[in-house]
Amino acid sequence: MNSKDAGYSLFLLVGAAAFSIFVVICGFRQEGKYSFLGLNKANASQNGNTYTQDFKTETAAVVRRKIASTKWTNASAFILDKQRGWFAVAAHFIGNGRRIYFTLFFNGRVYKSTSLKVSSRADVAIIKIVGDFDSDNFPEPYKFASGTFVGEKVRLRGFHLHPSDSWENKRLTGIFRQYYGDNSHGEIVFDDLSAYVVRVNASLVLPATPDRIEVSNLSASNCIELRLEEEHQSSFGGLSGGAIVNMNNELVGIDFASDPGGGYYVREEGRPPKYIFDKMIYAVPAEELKNLKLSQLLAEQPITFQGLVRRGMFMYKTILEK
Repeated sequence: MNSKDAGYSLFLLVGAAAFSIFVVICGFRQEGKYSFLGLNKANASQNGNTYTQDFKTETAAVVRRKIASTKWTNASAFILDKQRGWFAVAAHFIGNGRRIYFTLFFNGRVYKSTSLKVSSRADVAIIKIVGDFDSDNFPEPYKFASGTFVGEKVRLRGFHLHPSDSWENKRLTGIFRQYYGDNSHGEIVFDDLSAYVVRVNASLVLPATPDRIEVSNLSASNCIELRLEEEHQSSFGGLSGGAIVNMNNELVGIDFASDPGGGYYVREEGRPPKYIFDKMIYAVPAEELKNLKLSQLLAEQPITFQGLVRRGMFMYKTILEK
């Protein structure tokens, strides 16, 4: 074999090795890219880690915890695509998504999940289950409403923490007491709150916090402003990402903020002051989530001429709407 042939053979060998490494890396990213986060194909509920929830809903509770940290936050989510294991959530809960995993509590089962798609224009994101799941156990996702109007009655559905003195007539989960074995922090409760639409195309200036992604530090425009029919005797924390549905059970919006300047203290003799949150809630219109889902579905299509055309048309439509 001459030197030219030897060099060519070496080139092929190096190329084949590089391609093999590339395939292995891609396979790792697709099948096991979350293993560094402690996530594997078998979900927690398949290992016997469940909790008791005696009611079914489209809504889930989701907990975020950084690796090697005891700090956690919780929010609400709801099923978006049952076959793919996609759930909608507030983008400010996702944050930058680095070295973070999410524990999803859904109708008595526990799943590991991770960020899939975060909107660049609204406080809404999509997370997906990592590992096995049975979509036959999932309820059907909400249908998207064609819009909303001032005066329309809606329901705000989400999970959040309630202290034990406010459990009366509440639908409790066993997330803290059964899954975490913690009896000292109250319990996560499902709320189905009645409200009505006050304004559409409203604007809200959100205070910047370390956990908020850049888009949420800006003035939130094109919001739906809602007013609860009754005062909520507990913090709104955890309701972010909850579904806002109309009386036809169609998705109107996604809860992402309460009035940052609202609320007041109530003082009772012999007790510390209690903060009562304002009745005003702000929601991302459901159309933003619909567009986000469509953009992800388009991104997952095979690279064909038709697929590229669809992507181009969607991008053109998005630019026109900005």
